[in-house]
Amino acid sequence: MSGEFKTMLRLLKQKANSFLVKLREAPLNPGEKMPPLDQLAKRVQRLNCKHNFDAIQGWLSFDECRALYALGFYLPDPFLEIGPWIGRSTTCIALGIRDSGVAKSLVSCELNPTLKNFRPLGNGVGFYVPEDGVECLGEMSLHDYKTGFEPILTQPGRAIGVLERNLTAQGLRDKVKIIEGDFRSAPRKKYRFIFSDCLHNAAEIDQNAPALRSFMEPGSIIACHDTYAGNEMRLKMHIPIGVSCMIDSLFIGEVIAN
Repeated sequence: MSGEFKTMLRLLKQKANSFLVKLREAPLNPGEKMPPLDQLAKRVQRLNCKHNFDAIQGWLSFDECRALYALGFYLPDPFLEIGPWIGRSTTCIALGIRDSGVAKSLVSCELNPTLKNFRPLGNGVGFYVPEDGVECLGEMSLHDYKTGFEPILTQPGRAIGVLERNLTAQGLRDKVKIIEGDFRSAPRKKYRFIFSDCLHNAAEIDQNAPALRSFMEPGSIIACHDTYAGNEMRLKMHIPIGVSCMIDSLFIGEVIAN
């Protein structure tokens, strides 16, 4: 077999594989039903999404962004977001809501911390709430603090100021009600979908999960970022979870009756 023929076969195979991938990919369509939660990851991997989630800085992976977009698209409201920071997760959810063609309520609660909420901790930086709190709710390297947090904390309006400007730039500001402060100040109701970025470790889970439980009912879907086996088990000590799935570090579970 000649070298030219081998090259031609390889190129044809590459084109065929590319075509098959495109056939397997599919956008979400209005009226499409959400797959069972334990099959959601497969649907997310096939999701052909036109949006550029990298327009806003953040720590969600591409598949985590697509998962939040799909949940915003599929699920009925009301929605509660806890810890939007500057809006990467908010944008994903709000784009899903907009593309669904259904009016949905999204409340987003941001602590909007100040420089005083961050203090040296060993060789890094710790996050404390309240400012004079003794229990560290999260820690990071000095580099991560200097590059990912301090620049936001010194912007006009801090995190919420940047969040509002990012949503406005994306044409999504009218899709989100922003509340400054702890999620406990959110409207007291049962939410069908909650995205939480405040359950990263044992300290946060023990502090926040019991209060968060009061915002849920059987059938509510909760998505928690930065989840691993240890804090998933601790979360389930506070919140009864039935079927669930993991998409990268995003845990998604359905609340069941006690």
